[in-house]
Amino acid sequence: MLFIPLLLFGIYLYLAEKRVLSGLIFFFFLADGFQVIPLRFFDLGFIDKPLDFGVLYIVATFILGCLRYNGFLRKDKLAIVIWIFLLYVFCSCLVSYYCYEVEFIDIVKTSRYYLLVLSYFVFCRFTKDELMRLLEILFYITLFGSVLYIVQGITGVKTLSGLVQKLHSGPLKIRGYNIPRLHFFFVFYALFANPFKRSLRYISIGVYAFVPIISMHRNLILTLILLSFVGLYYVQGGARGVVKYLFIGVMALIPLSDVVMSRFEGDDFSNDINSVIEGAFLDYMSEDADQKSTFLFRIALLYERVEYMAKDPMNLFWGVGFMHEDSALSEQKFDFVIGVYDRNNYKVIQLDSSDISWVPFLLRLGIAGTVIYLSIYLVMTLAFFRKKEDIYMLVALLYILYIVTTSIASSMLYESQTIIPAILCYIILQKKNEKGELYNE
Repeated sequence: MLFIPLLLFGIYLYLAEKRVLSGLIFFFFLADGFQVIPLRFFDLGFIDKPLDFGVLYIVATFILGCLRYNGFLRKDKLAIVIWIFLLYVFCSCLVSYYCYEVEFIDIVKTSRYYLLVLSYFVFCRFTKDELMRLLEILFYITLFGSVLYIVQGITGVKTLSGLVQKLHSGPLKIRGYNIPRLHFFFVFYALFANPFKRSLRYISIGVYAFVPIISMHRNLILTLILLSFVGLYYVQGGARGVVKYLFIGVMALIPLSDVVMSRFEGDDFSNDINSVIEGAFLDYMSEDADQKSTFLFRIALLYERVEYMAKDPMNLFWGVGFMHEDSALSEQKFDFVIGVYDRNNYKVIQLDSSDISWVPFLLRLGIAGTVIYLSIYLVMTLAFFRKKEDIYMLVALLYILYIVTTSIASSMLYESQTIIPAILCYIILQKKNEKGELYNE
């Protein structure tokens, strides 16, 4: 019960106009207690995840905001797309209940996180300065979490909550899947909007840059390098200005060259690409489901689910329903053979996936819901691109490109909490537009 008072305090602070501290409490829940609190402490039975507290915060502040503030519900382009998406989710819940016969409690459990898009209206009450201050504080907190993550990999002592894998060879002792939740936004913030000066600036950039390397995740490393240089190319006004940063990056990577090279040895990825082009994922259907997470594995995982959905147009449009992964209905309806096993190593996970965003997108939201949800990102992406000379908009643009590019290798794009940092930057853009400020900060 420790975090119920904290939740209520956060809601009170929002109504009392102490919005920065209120926002920090929300992000505390959004980022799993900043991963320094064991997750079991958040389990109250009826609430079992930190993100549930975040949903309660958003729903409560949204309802109270509608009752208290005039003009709380905005009528701009992003708001319209958000309402269309929530209307679709509501209709999909009805389809799940009446057509797919999913239990009401399962529908609530599976669809509740979509309500986080209401955070747009909640954070529109913040001023531009409050939002920028909130981001700066979260930058420092995430920097601290990134330091703990690096220490964890080197020492073998788990420092953050979340899944880790012990390693028995090489310079690293732990391969952590528990990367700080907000890292993928603030790694670009560190590069282009860093509040530190001089040596502290470069140290913080180095810490943020080393996190993907310590994770030993090839897709994250390659995408970060590519998009970082895209951003530097724009900020520096061409390729010449990027050269010095390229030299610094190469020199910084030398101490970790063994770690980096160990993840790129051989030609597994190119072989995977060739296998996908040749249609090897069709034969993959008959192979053992307990396979390492390769590109070929992910494509086969996606193909098996899409093939199932294609048999019924209703499944293609609405998805297969909001039943829970562990429900009796899901065990009865699905028998997919490709996927990772659950924690008990008992069965292949049927509906959820951390390996690729497009599996839960299509299964849960169908084609229609996926298109509508991605339209929220599209509206923001176009706005950020038009004003990319502002560093905050450039950071948000690179962040969205990052999670879209890595969506074939992670579930970040599908996870509703991922959209929140982009929403904050979109609101900052609106506030600056309202004041007619220049985009050269």
